[in-house]
Formats: sequence, structure tokens, C-alpha cells
Amino acid sequence: MKKCHYTAEQVAFALKQAESGTQIPVVCQVLCLQRSSCRYRSVADEQAALRIRLRDLASSRVSYGYRRLHILLQREGWQVNHKRVYRHYRKEGLQKRPKQPRALDGLRFITSSSWNRSSHWRAVSGAGMA
Repeated sequence: MKKCHYTAEQVAFALKQAESGTQIPVVCQVLCLQRSSCRYRSVADEQAALRIRLRDLASSRVSYGYRRLHILLQREGWQVNHKRVYRHYRKEGLQKRPKQPRALDGLRFITSSSWNRSSHWRAVSGAGMA
């Protein structure tokens, strides 16, 4: 779907002029608008019920992403495409936060001041440790 490069004010002005009696082709020519863009009305369904249910599921299951929410919606009987779920998921601002990196617990650090290769090897490998 192409994005309209006309501002809402331009289209509103054109419609106001057309309602006041000025012919639509004249108004569109003055504003350098296409006539089809002046009379365009979207026929897309907003699917408010789906967005509300998606928001409710996401608030109750915070760790779920859009894929798991899509499965839950299917189990409830919603006939909805995963791409539509993803689009509404983004529009509602429900993206999961990225995971924080975990601390590495398995690393050992040598804290002694008398360090040499052989003591380092024994400390890291665990050999010779009591």
C-alpha cells in the first residue's frame, strides 16, 4: 500500500472547498492533488476486538512474544494470520524487551599476587586443588 505524501491539512482543505461548492477538479489542481486522493476512504477493518484481546493476553503473559500469543489466539478460536498478529503487536507497542546478558559464573580468577604459569594452569584446570 502506497503512503500518501499529502498532509491531512491539504486533504481536509480540499474537501472543505469541495463541500462549499468549488468543483473538485479545480481544488485538486490548485493544491496539486490527485482527484482520487481527495475522495479516498479506507475500507480496512480496524479489528478493535482482536487488538483488545491481544493486549489483554500480552499483559497477563508478559514473557510471551507474538508467536506464542498467536497460538493462544488460535486456541481461543480466532481465525487470524500470524502476520496480522505481528502487525497489531507492533502497533500496540507490545514488543518484548531484549534480554540482559547473564553473568558468567563459571570463570575463576586468580587473585594471588605470586603468579606464574604453572600455578595459573593448576588454578584454572582445577588440578592440584584441595
